[in-house]
Amino acid sequence: MRAAVHQDRAGSAGIQQQLVPTPRAGDGEVLIALERTGLNRHDVFVMDARTESTPPLVLGSDGIGVVVEVGAGVSASKIGRRVIINPCLGWDDPSDVPIVPEILGDPRWGRWHSLCPFPPTTSPPHRLTSAMTKLLRWGWPG
Repeated sequence: MRAAVHQDRAGSAGIQQQLVPTPRAGDGEVLIALERTGLNRHDVFVMDARTESTPPLVLGSDGIGVVVEVGAGVSASKIGRRVIINPCLGWDDPSDVPIVPEILGDPRWGRWHSLCPFPPTTSPPHRLTSAMTKLLRWGWPG
């Protein structure tokens, strides 16, 4: 599978398209075929802070797509469901934000690739069509 991998230098110059192993849904996860991923301010901060010595990383905090696989412990009824990814890991409420919050795209691989495993996510509003998401997000071809 193709992915936008950041490595070797800071800023957008460190982004390279590479082949990476195709992921599978792990225990308690769903595998999402991404329709759109976004460029979030967090992604820019992470790109600018990375150096030649930091390991390769797939950036990307935000995304929307369709569940194509479920891992152990997740209902198969989620397959085919269109979802929007909440990039905040381990905290759902602003009052619960840890001192050093974990957000997709650093240190856990982000969304700038075509398939991503993720804990079950939230369905977008029904009125948010794929065409509308083009106004909000750019697509990474898979």
